[in-house]
Amino acid sequence: MSVEGVNQFTSTVLQQLLVSQNSTGNVAISGLSLMAIMGAVNLGLSGSSYDQLSTFLGEGVTEIDDTSNWKQTRTAEKMMDLDNLVTEFFDRHSSLFHSCEIKDHYEKITEVLVTLHKFVIDFSNPARAARKMNMWISEYLLGPRPSIFNESMLSDKMVVFIDSLFISIDWRNAFDESHTKQATFFDNQGQSLEVSMMSTQMMSRIYDSPKYNFRILFKAFKDGNRSAAIVLPRAGHKIEEVLKNFNFDEMHIYFKESKRTYVKLTMPKFKIRGPHDLVNAFRSFGVTDIFDPHRSNFGRMTTENVFLGTLIQVLEFDLRESGVNSEVCDDGDSDDEADDDNFSDGDEEDEVVVETSHSDSEEEEDEGKDYQSHSDTEDGTLEMRQEKYLHLEPVEGVDERSDEETEDDGERREDRPDSDEEDSEDPGDEMNSQPEEFLVDRPFLFLMYSSKADVVFYSAAVTNPNAK
Repeated sequence: MSVEGVNQFTSTVLQQLLVSQNSTGNVAISGLSLMAIMGAVNLGLSGSSYDQLSTFLGEGVTEIDDTSNWKQTRTAEKMMDLDNLVTEFFDRHSSLFHSCEIKDHYEKITEVLVTLHKFVIDFSNPARAARKMNMWISEYLLGPRPSIFNESMLSDKMVVFIDSLFISIDWRNAFDESHTKQATFFDNQGQSLEVSMMSTQMMSRIYDSPKYNFRILFKAFKDGNRSAAIVLPRAGHKIEEVLKNFNFDEMHIYFKESKRTYVKLTMPKFKIRGPHDLVNAFRSFGVTDIFDPHRSNFGRMTTENVFLGTLIQVLEFDLRESGVNSEVCDDGDSDDEADDDNFSDGDEEDEVVVETSHSDSEEEEDEGKDYQSHSDTEDGTLEMRQEKYLHLEPVEGVDERSDEETEDDGERREDRPDSDEEDSEDPGDEMNSQPEEFLVDRPFLFLMYSSKADVVFYSAAVTNPNAK
């Protein structure tokens, strides 16, 4: 659950999601946030359930079992770094729904290491539980509010993990809406679609190596060191083929070796609306026991026999002329909005109880609900997270990074532009010359990349821009 493994984890999960849809639908994932959530799951596992997930993630969490010294472990440091990076990019409300008794040690470590809200809910009444869970999502999810759960999805002795994310970020230089026109896009089957195509002429970084079956255009966002990487397969190649030799861990190399070029970028607007159910994806990776009511072992989290019934990431994504989700909250109409019945059934006695959550205050009030929250200030939790995030001083017992790691970080910092002027998209005198065409008229990858953290924090495979 360290930052170093995020890019490869993202690539692996994205490829599997694309395969599971036979490459006919849009898929998207924040591998960064998902990896943090799977770390929270792993903290609660024992036996073969723990072994399977630890093997897939590439590391375990047994250091955290030391009830007296777990805060000073390398595992704790890496998990907090990962969680802090997630909250740097996203508004995030990740949650665990359960009806079992949670062990004190799991309560303590998840308050410190991951931003995980815990909700006590009665799964013995699936219909009512589904309404309450949909109500929670509707309160925390910005933008369109999908009704995700129904009673057929729920059963007794299950736990549910939901990773709910929102991001809003503007382009450094927006597309001109007057240039957006209907144009042809060819899907993975070669069928033509009429889609809304945005267009702009600008100076941009392009990576174009003849040894690869793709080209990459980097378009900058307003927030420094963050950009969209638009990965376009060469003619005759599909995104499935691109993903086989596109190395997410070499994004810093692609970025460094890209050339500033005067370009005409034409690309489609698109929306990708979750949720993405990830149970089958993890089963395909050999992580099976946690989803099996008869084999699951959450022995580090509870003494009761429970299994992971649902694992979902919800991320509403709307790419338009102004940026990502820049105006999504202004859209009042949506076919995906849940009916009022999904938010309340008039039964006050069965309201969801928030058992634990990260909070800036000792108490929270919410109309019609009985919240029980624990403050991050208890046991020095908030102070510890701030100290680790700001790196005010080293944590006792944690080894310093090697000189080789430090030198590598230095090299990657040199890869990044020193100023906005160096990476300006203003074409200047280049406007008098003919721009290079970068026409995105077939399936492509859309990645959001931070050159500062060297991490892909959002990835999407877009095969049909018109899909909702």
